Amino acid sequence: MEGSRYNLIKQVEDGIIIYNTLSGAVIKLDKENEGLYLDKKFEQIKYLKELRDFRIIVDNLEDEEKEIIQLKNDFKNNNGILAITILTTTLCNLRCVYCFESIRHITMDEKVINQTIKFLREYLISNNYRGLSITWFGGEPLFYKNIIKEVYAKIVELVDSLDIELFNGIITNGTLLDEDTFSMIKNMRNLNFVQVTIDGCKETHDARRPLIGQSSFDLIISNVSKYIDYLPFQLRVNIDQTNLNDIENLIEYLSKIPGFKEKSCIHFAKVVGDNSVCYTNREFAYKYSECCQFLKKYGFINSVKNLVPQVVAVQCPSLTKHHLLLDANGDIYNCWQVVGEVKYRIGTVFNGFTPPECELVETEQEECLHCKVYPICHTGCPLHYDELLENNCKYIPELLIKDIEEYIVSEK
Repeated sequence: MEGSRYNLIKQVEDGIIIYNTLSGAVIKLDKENEGLYLDKKFEQIKYLKELRDFRIIVDNLEDEEKEIIQLKNDFKNNNGILAITILTTTLCNLRCVYCFESIRHITMDEKVINQTIKFLREYLISNNYRGLSITWFGGEPLFYKNIIKEVYAKIVELVDSLDIELFNGIITNGTLLDEDTFSMIKNMRNLNFVQVTIDGCKETHDARRPLIGQSSFDLIISNVSKYIDYLPFQLRVNIDQTNLNDIENLIEYLSKIPGFKEKSCIHFAKVVGDNSVCYTNREFAYKYSECCQFLKKYGFINSVKNLVPQVVAVQCPSLTKHHLLLDANGDIYNCWQVVGEVKYRIGTVFNGFTPPECELVETEQEECLHCKVYPICHTGCPLHYDELLENNCKYIPELLIKDIEEYIVSEK
């Protein structure tokens, strides 16, 4: 027996914390069992069965590599859930300074809507999917909520006719959440998330995400506060060098609003771009860890619990046929970061596409396969693989286990 190569270990006052990136398990061993583990006297550990079940202790390290390869193949060949992002319109009422979408005023018309439903029907049937997951996206998808209502109604009819499950989520800037919109979203089947971005306190946020004529920050806070008890809000905070110093102020501010700590989940994201204010992956890893401390400090327990990364089978769903983005033109992409860039278009709902030809270049390196965080990274975003080649990895083991220690503390 051996300790898994994918174990991250953190020494604490009364023992050790072990996080296994392949199984996702997080355990804490007391001093007695810590000594037995570090001395490789595994047979004497009180919780040996549990450690084996969680794959923290394994029989053969080579079996772990085989398991990762099998997970990857199973995911690529598994036709369980088809994940579709639908971009109903590119129109938006904000002018975010870091928006990656080109300013094209395109909105779904009847022809595209009907062909989208036809494409989904044929693709679901031909691949024998058991479920359909829709993410509503824009632009600002609520800019034309009647289009969402129409497309959603047709999708419900479609999944009912095929007897498959439907899941929903929406990415919105949060400024157009009125009573009618709230009712529409709340009544979506299996609503998993409503993502809204808040980039700092009022002055910082409004400078980054301006709304003509009024404060987008005030409007978003008012709308989220109104519906926090009824919708599964995920609050995204995009971070670069221009707003990092305001993040703690924001978390403190949100902690004082009723319901935000208990009902919402906050996550931090790196602004992606080529300008001088963006962090590299490695730089952001340190900034991310700093920001996670604020979540614990101000009592965002649900957010702290999400600090444990999920095991992934591939570095990005775009490498499979199970994840597609359909835009307002009817064009098909496999990543929303490249939507609108014709060179990345992989087909249309009118002419279809060939999945094997649409995969972004997949990369594997021997040093990556043996890295402790490989099961949650798989070399990262294929679009930004050049950053990896510069030793600019997304995860830094000592920071990751430090953040997970906060999770352990929050569970007490």
